[in-house]
Amino acid sequence: WVVQIHKVELAHKNHAPSPSKSRNVPTFRDVLKFVIRIVKDLIDAGVRQSQIYYALTSQLNGFENITFLLKDMHNAVQKDRCKEFDEHECHENKLKDVVWVDARSRAVYLDFGDVICFDATYITNRYELPFANFVGVNQHGKSILLGCSLIRSEDSNTYKWVMREWSQCMGDVQPGGIITDQSTPMANAIQEVLSNSRHRLCVWRILSKVPRNVLAMKNVGEFHKNMKEVGVRIPYTRRLEGNEWLNGLWEDRRHWIPAYVNDIF
Repeated sequence: WVVQIHKVELAHKNHAPSPSKSRNVPTFRDVLKFVIRIVKDLIDAGVRQSQIYYALTSQLNGFENITFLLKDMHNAVQKDRCKEFDEHECHENKLKDVVWVDARSRAVYLDFGDVICFDATYITNRYELPFANFVGVNQHGKSILLGCSLIRSEDSNTYKWVMREWSQCMGDVQPGGIITDQSTPMANAIQEVLSNSRHRLCVWRILSKVPRNVLAMKNVGEFHKNMKEVGVRIPYTRRLEGNEWLNGLWEDRRHWIPAYVNDIF
């Protein structure tokens, strides 16, 4: 095929839209509120948005008589649904906090809810939201997911909301024990929402922080052993008495030193 261009007209002409084509100009495109209500009802009834749009055009005797496009209708419905949430809970169609529990999680919790671990150390790559999960252990020693959440803020009020919603999903049956990282907001939430659960700090995470917080220690292995057995009041006390991290652990000793938690399963 050979194409020959004989003339090029660089000046734009006749761009004023006719009344029949005004629907293609963003300024004139609008979805009325009563239409949004009808569309939402049909969507909730299981009708696809494309079917709804074509039905509307048929009722108005053609596309040229409808004042919006399919994507306008979709955006208007999404925007209206967003308004149904509290303005502090939704921004750009994103919820602030989410808790998710499925039927399987609820079922296995009945058998393996004696002791659970609540961990919020994961960060999602795309939205940079902390991902917190409730995890238990089954009869084979394998981890089982008992629920999870995406949270916007790692504060006491947020953790209280997450634990309260999760507890309701589990029939308000509190675990015998709950293991977490060192976190004052988490501790406050557990004390208020899961007051019947024994709170324990994760020893593995505590020991993993020793090299970073006790830089003067040379024999870290021996230090680990002593911490597991008797806690932080060990022969190194004089050298480390000014260490704020260790002093904080001593204040929380009843939440992690085995001697203080051996009275429960």
